[in-house]
Amino acid sequence: MSLLNQTYSPIEIIIQDDLSTDNTLEIIHDYQERYPGIIHLFQNSRRLGYNQNFLSAYQKANGYYIASADQDDIWETNKIEILIREIGDSTLIFHNSVLFNQKNPNMGLLHKKDWGEHPHPLSVLVNPKAYGHQILFRREVLPLIHQFETYNVSYDSLVYTLCSSMGDVKYINQVLVHWRLPVCSKTQAPLRADRQTRISCMVIILHYVLCTTTRSVKSAASIFVCINEFNLNLNRTAR
Repeated sequence: MSLLNQTYSPIEIIIQDDLSTDNTLEIIHDYQERYPGIIHLFQNSRRLGYNQNFLSAYQKANGYYIASADQDDIWETNKIEILIREIGDSTLIFHNSVLFNQKNPNMGLLHKKDWGEHPHPLSVLVNPKAYGHQILFRREVLPLIHQFETYNVSYDSLVYTLCSSMGDVKYINQVLVHWRLPVCSKTQAPLRADRQTRISCMVIILHYVLCTTTRSVKSAASIFVCINEFNLNLNRTAR
């Protein structure tokens, strides 16, 4: 409901079902009837998995600004309004969050310190900061994302880095989402990316180094095609 109660309008909500086996579709159809024209449902013909499903769903969006949401996020009602107001000329903007679970309604901030208004793009490799539920980005990044819908990297790290290579990334140290963690989680922060993700991020960083002077979607996409082959070889070596 926190997505539907946003103070910013108009909005559309894209839901892409990845072959769910519970009553998810029944619930979505009910909401579609209650909010006609806002909720758009797409059903995959084959299972894509968590990351590829997000990257594919992005391509269905019609708006100029695109944001991600997990199924159990709780958004502040003015989240989209604030992010669009604050993004300025940046390609992507992200915010802080409060962590919670069923036993603890406030597990503290996701970001313990202020990362500054404009984090360095290389920070995605050293210490990933922007998770999917925090980001809002411009649709001109979609052609690059489309090139890598099957890319072997976390979707949010990919989007963050692509946006960094195309323009400025902005951070606001303001809580705009309550992000649910599993009750069994022993830490107050998500686990760092595994080795496979780190290898892929290193390849994306190489793209940034090569493209940072051009800021060209065409040249960036060409370099990514070459780098993707390089990444596949790295992944085979890592196994």
